[in-house]
Amino acid sequence: MQSFNKELLMKFFLFFLVTIVGLGIVSVEILTKYSIVILILILAVIIYVKKTLKIPPNYFFYLIFLLFFALSLIWSLDRRVSINYFLLFFSGSLVWLISYNTREFLLKNFPKILLISSIIFSLRFLILTLGSSPISSPYTIFSNNALRNHSHIGDFFALIVIINLYNFFTTKRIYWIAFALLNIVFVAVSQSRSAYISLAVGIGLLLPLVRDNKIYKLVNK
Repeated sequence: MQSFNKELLMKFFLFFLVTIVGLGIVSVEILTKYSIVILILILAVIIYVKKTLKIPPNYFFYLIFLLFFALSLIWSLDRRVSINYFLLFFSGSLVWLISYNTREFLLKNFPKILLISSIIFSLRFLILTLGSSPISSPYTIFSNNALRNHSHIGDFFALIVIINLYNFFTTKRIYWIAFALLNIVFVAVSQSRSAYISLAVGIGLLLPLVRDNKIYKLVNK
């Protein structure tokens, strides 16, 4: 029962994090500011529970990148902005460590959490598109960029399409194709070129696995 409660708590925390950030309830700036402390605490819990911390492959090269980034702050013309970006990339290194050491939990639960969040985001997007509800936060994935010609909801739904296709190829259930086609609509209407590229790259990486039957080895690994 105790392990069940821990896993349920982890699922809720992950869902809460994905959803509040996507909806813009908590700004990216605030999240970045406090995320390092939160991520370090999570790492401490992982080390305490597992009694070890595994280092991801090629992690050392990322640390070299962070070192050069830190050195560049010395001659940065806008040090405040540079520090914010450095903290963002440093937070990414902590997320990488956490993800690598909790990959069994993430492989099992993260796609499901993203799918649930996608339902919430799609409904919110439809309300904003068809209704007159204003966007309350500039940090939400629904808001337009500075040129107001695209939004970043497509970047999120590009990932959802890949998950839909992955589920189809591993389960052979046709409704995943229907979900994929529906979510492609959100990618299209976002008018985000980065979303189009992400979707194309994701499909390009997925199809060779299907062709070589490696996707089933990936599932059963």
